[in-house]
Amino acid sequence: MLFFCIFMEDLLSGFSESVDVNRAKAEEFLDEGVIRDIERSTEMESDKVQAAVWTRVARTLRTMSDDFKEPERKSLVDHTLAMMGGGLDFQVIPRQSWIYPDGHRREGDFYMFARGPVYFGEVMLKYAYDVQARKPYCLIDHIQGIQQNEYPDTKGFFGVNVLEGMASYVIEKSRGLIDDGWWLALKAETLPMSRMAAPYSKGVKDRFFDSKSRDVELKSTTLPGVALRTSIYDLNPNRRRVQELLGN
Repeated sequence: MLFFCIFMEDLLSGFSESVDVNRAKAEEFLDEGVIRDIERSTEMESDKVQAAVWTRVARTLRTMSDDFKEPERKSLVDHTLAMMGGGLDFQVIPRQSWIYPDGHRREGDFYMFARGPVYFGEVMLKYAYDVQARKPYCLIDHIQGIQQNEYPDTKGFFGVNVLEGMASYVIEKSRGLIDDGWWLALKAETLPMSRMAAPYSKGVKDRFFDSKSRDVELKSTTLPGVALRTSIYDLNPNRRRVQELLGN
């Protein structure tokens, strides 16, 4: 078994700072109404989940303060909370780090997909800014299924395979973000070979995204203040599955 099939809260929570510290940081960029929205949406969650939410919101807004203005800031928060909605038979849990099969720990804005005590996949997102097009991006760094001995039958609640199900979930939860003028894309670079023991995002590209990648200059939390050349696949609105998910 490549991954543990029980929640390992201490290992997977990452190095999130306290709720109070990051709440105070977020208050610098958000009005009281948005702060209350976060509090209401997370008040029944565990301390670690609350810390993960406040950490990613505060860090992203501080890093991207020169690029994300008031509308983009609220859209980012709304999307973060929407991603936590889950479904009738599965949960989506924010985490600030993940341990890959080779033992490498990577910090970032992860969402762990789980059914009861079993993780069956993870998605890493980044909120970025295209410096040439002057557009905000939600960048899917990667989508990965997790191989386990007790792998749940995700077709029972997704209706499709696990990678397509997770990709569909992200796109559907991004409708508001897209309506607010954001672009959604999949990062073209693959994971290192040692971290590809389980199926990953390459398996969903052709169902939802453009066939050809393009290079853009994106600013994100990866290297604050610096635009990095990144190869991406844009969400393709002409794909049948995308039209079904976005109601077009």
